[in-house]
Amino acid sequence: MKAHQSLYLTLGILWGVFFVGFSVRMAVIITIPLIREDLQISFSQAGLLLSITSMAYGLIQFPAGILTDRFNERTLLMFVTLSLAVALIGISASTDLLFLALSLLLMGLTVGFSSPVSFSILSKKVKRRIGTIFGIYNTAPSFAQFFGTNISSIIAVQYNWHDVFYLWVILDLVLSILIWRFIGKHKERLPPTAINRIPFSALLSDKVLMGFLVTFIAHSVCAFSALS
Repeated sequence: MKAHQSLYLTLGILWGVFFVGFSVRMAVIITIPLIREDLQISFSQAGLLLSITSMAYGLIQFPAGILTDRFNERTLLMFVTLSLAVALIGISASTDLLFLALSLLLMGLTVGFSSPVSFSILSKKVKRRIGTIFGIYNTAPSFAQFFGTNISSIIAVQYNWHDVFYLWVILDLVLSILIWRFIGKHKERLPPTAINRIPFSALLSDKVLMGFLVTFIAHSVCAFSALS
C-alpha cells in the first residue's frame, strides 16, 4: 500500500472511532428520557448519569496522553474500542441504576481515552499538511451530531433504547477489526519536539496550561450535564 493510501485509510479509521465515540455520547442524551421511564429513575438520577459520563470523558484525557507516550498506540486503541463495546453492551443490558452508572462510567473513560491515542497515531503518520489532516479528523463530532443523532433517534422511536446501543456495538467492533488489520505499530519516530523535552513536573507547574485544562474539563462537564 502506498504511503498516501495508508495515511487516508488510517485517517478514515480514526475518524470513524471519533464519530462512533461522539455518537454514543449523543445517544445517551437522546435515550435518557426512555431509560428514566423504563428503569423508574428520578430526574436527578438521570442528570447524575449524564454527569458521570461527561466527568469520566474529561478527566481521563490527560492520563490517556501520558499512557499514549509510554505504550504502543495500536494496542491502546484496540483495548479502548473493545472496552467501549463492553460498556455499550452493559448499557443495553442494564436493568438497574448501579449497573447502568458503571457502564456509563466505562463508556466515558473509553471515549475520552481514544482522542489522545488517535492524535498520537496521526502525528506520527503525517509528514506534511498536518492542519488539513487534523481539520478533517475534527469534523467527526459535527457529523455525529447530525447523522449519529438521527440514527439513534430513529432506532429509539422505531424499536427501543436498548437497540440503539447494540447498533453502535456492531459499528465499534467493525472498527476494532479495521484497527487490528490496518493500523500498524509505528516504529518510525519523529524527532522530539520542544514540549517532549519539558519535564512532566514543569508542565504541572505551568499555570497557563493548568488553567486551560481545568477550564476545558469544567466546560465539557457542565455543557453535557446541562443537557439533562
